[in-house]
Amino acid sequence: MSILLNACLALFMIFSGYSWADTITGEITFLKRPPLSGVLYVVGSHSDTVQGSLDQKDKAFTSDVTVVTPGGDIGFKNSDAVDHNIFANDFDSNVKFDIGLMPPASESSVVAQWDAGALIRVGCKIHPKMRSYVAVIDSNHYQAFEFRRNTTPSQHEVKIESIPADKEKVQLILPKYDPIEVTLKKNETVTVSLVKKGKEKGQMTLKRH
Repeated sequence: MSILLNACLALFMIFSGYSWADTITGEITFLKRPPLSGVLYVVGSHSDTVQGSLDQKDKAFTSDVTVVTPGGDIGFKNSDAVDHNIFANDFDSNVKFDIGLMPPASESSVVAQWDAGALIRVGCKIHPKMRSYVAVIDSNHYQAFEFRRNTTPSQHEVKIESIPADKEKVQLILPKYDPIEVTLKKNETVTVSLVKKGKEKGQMTLKRH
C-alpha cells in the first residue's frame, strides 16, 4: 500500500506542475470585402524554425500567404511555363529583396532576416497582377487565412490548438490594417474591432479554453 501511495504522490507532483495546452476558437468577420490574406498567431510560442514556400503557376502565386519564423528560409519555385521575377519592396515592413529572373522549373530562396510581426507583400516584375504575402512570426501556433472575397459579410472560423498555457499574447496581422494584439487568458473571451485607415472594417472574437 505504501508503494502505491508513494507512486500516486509522485504522479501528483509531476502533473501539478504541468501546464496543459490550450485551444483558441472564435470568428473573424469583415463587414465588406476582406483583404487577400492574414495570419493570427500566439506571440512568442516559437520552438521550431518554420520554413516558408511559395510556388507560381498559371501566372499566379499558388497561395495568398506563406508563414516563416525569423531566420527561416522562404523557398520560391516556378512551376509555370513562363519566366517570373519575384521581388518585394514593402515600405510598411521596410523589407526589400529581388531574387532575379526565374525560368520555368527553377527554384530560389531568401532568408527571413526581418522582425517578427512583418507582413510583406511580394510580386512579380513581369506580371504586375501577381500578389502574395510573407508573414514573419515568432510562433509555431498560428492560423493563416486566405479570405473568401466574394461574400459580404465575410466570416471565417478561428481554431488554434496545443497552445502553451503561459503564452497569452495573440496577434492578428492583415495587409494595410492596424495590427491587433490582445492578451487572452484561460476561459476568457475578447472581441476587438478590425481597423483600416481609421475606419472599422469588421470584428474578431476569440475564446480560450
